[in-house]
Amino acid sequence: MRALAQPLVLAALLFAGLAVPSLSAAPPQRVVSLNVCSDQLLILLAEPERIAAVSYLATDPDISVLAEAAQVFTPTTGRLEEVLELRPDLVLAGTFTTRPTVFALRRLGIPVVELSPARSFADIRANLRQVAGLLQRPEEAERLIAAFDAALAEVEAARSDGPSGVRPRVAVYGANGWSAGPGSLRHAVLEAAGLRNLATEALIGTRSHLPLEVLVAARPEVIVTSGRAPQAPAMAEALLSHPAFLELRDRSRFVAVPQALWTCGTPLVVEAVRRLAEAAQSDEPLQGERREVRP
Repeated sequence: MRALAQPLVLAALLFAGLAVPSLSAAPPQRVVSLNVCSDQLLILLAEPERIAAVSYLATDPDISVLAEAAQVFTPTTGRLEEVLELRPDLVLAGTFTTRPTVFALRRLGIPVVELSPARSFADIRANLRQVAGLLQRPEEAERLIAAFDAALAEVEAARSDGPSGVRPRVAVYGANGWSAGPGSLRHAVLEAAGLRNLATEALIGTRSHLPLEVLVAARPEVIVTSGRAPQAPAMAEALLSHPAFLELRDRSRFVAVPQALWTCGTPLVVEAVRRLAEAAQSDEPLQGERREVRP
């Protein structure tokens, strides 16, 4: 009976336009995150006792670099009933997820802040400052940003573009041939690591397919995969076991960058920068002649 009554009560509240006090001058004490990326920013910036819940994806190590730290928090699927029972005084969400819940929470007057996906290092800094401002902890954001910038500077100082001054070429390659082009966070990571993104030369968009034929013809010095073995046979993984792709192992350096490291824009993407910079600096001999891209 309770399960039936809850949706009816919620609907009545929505249509009645019931108002709940908005975010006041006092810092929020019960913050709920509905998005795996806002989860991680919240965990980095807030005192644990102020985190009422994080998304159920927060503990998935395949997409959350803070999966272990997230295990101590209450998970939520983002259903409206769940969120209301948590009595939040601030809800963090992404711009593409849990839309019905976000809409309903706003109708109820509960403060909701949507965070845009980070597509650059500047976006990472901006999102940190935005969340820290909501929590009234600006010093925490500045501390994380300073450490982030120092780590990036350290990688850059150790970097060399080689005697010819030409940076190695790299291709990100995933299931279904997905790659990452200009305007994406992954592109920013590749640039910071001192690599030239093949997707730029092949006119690949922010997130699009990179044809296997283009990859094979280009033979980039570095190929980035997630390093994750398929959980089950799937057509999406077929390109990664194609003989032409496997043959590239004799000509390119394969680097594994877990999806969790750069799925979300956090200061922890610097670890992806480090891994790729090391690959760019490797003196491991490569075989086979280089070819220009023919998109």
